[in-house]
Amino acid sequence: MQALGELGYRIDLLTLPFGTDPGLPQLRIVRVPNLFFIRNVPIGPSIWKVAFGSMLLVQALRMASRKQYDFVHCVEDAGIIGALLGRIHGCRSIYEKHSDVSAYRRGPMRNLTLWAYQKAEAIAMRNADAIIAGPGVIDKVRELAPGVEAHVVYSMPSSLVPAAPERIAEIRDRIARSASDILITYVGSFAAYQGIDLLLRSIPLVVAGNPNARFVIIGGSDREIASLRKRLTAAKLASHVTLLGRIHPDETPHYLGASDILLSPRMAGRTNPIKIFDYLKAGRPIVATSHRSNRLILDESTSVFTDTTPESFSGGILRLMTDREKRKRLSRNGSKIIEERYNYEDFKRRLAACYEELESPPRLATQ
Repeated sequence: MQALGELGYRIDLLTLPFGTDPGLPQLRIVRVPNLFFIRNVPIGPSIWKVAFGSMLLVQALRMASRKQYDFVHCVEDAGIIGALLGRIHGCRSIYEKHSDVSAYRRGPMRNLTLWAYQKAEAIAMRNADAIIAGPGVIDKVRELAPGVEAHVVYSMPSSLVPAAPERIAEIRDRIARSASDILITYVGSFAAYQGIDLLLRSIPLVVAGNPNARFVIIGGSDREIASLRKRLTAAKLASHVTLLGRIHPDETPHYLGASDILLSPRMAGRTNPIKIFDYLKAGRPIVATSHRSNRLILDESTSVFTDTTPESFSGGILRLMTDREKRKRLSRNGSKIIEERYNYEDFKRRLAACYEELESPPRLATQ
């Protein structure tokens, strides 16, 4: 939204009933009502997404009947809304895709839901005027919608706020038990494909190998946090792990800046974890599984790669804990990459190229 505003566009953001207002001057936020009184929508296809998606569609049609929009830019699940508005109201539609729904597969009913979702997603892509996608899914996008212009736009760090030295010091004083403690941080959901189980099975091996290890886990719902806390207490590991739950994105840079090592135990999926960009921006060394989703962005100059076993992952953490010079080298390289390649100006330039290609009068029929 910030980039589009800086490019001169005025934006009406139609979204869910929760979240914060960034206070951008070119942005007006329109939220559908929270008829179900829930606090968030879970990752992946669900009945909640269908319900809220229906409400978003009705509101989008109402808004488009009152105002002539030049573009409708829809992200992931809302793609079918963009396709419909493009046909009905003649505005150019942009479909943005960064996730890989195949990573969510589990159980027959779940897989049936995902199959239906993928069919609807393919229809939305083929009826878009342009597609924005991450590097991990761009080939699949071009296969499913060969007649639609597809643009690679890398994700951005979840926050552009710089880490504040005073906040970093306060966080370390609060979490670390002593000056010799090494803070090892994971950011992300507790979805299976993110590798949370691999992390949890690795923690006791790391603690046994180096008692100065202090893990920080950012993410998870209240229920998931409660369950994890019981598991850690039973394993006598609670004193080695700080569970923060979900925090505001603008708080994340301070916690990453206070950390010594950052973790990406990814197990499945085609897309790169967005947290990787936060990690690189923080300028901290990374331990990551050698999965293709991690290697889309990371390499050996920024990270220690491991297999997807607790023994290998914990071994990578332990080696980096004792190699201060390597940690410094990986940190410097990560900061350089985010400054030169995955920065805000590059993101805005790629986004502008997509919009500029659609500035001509809109086509009312799609292939």
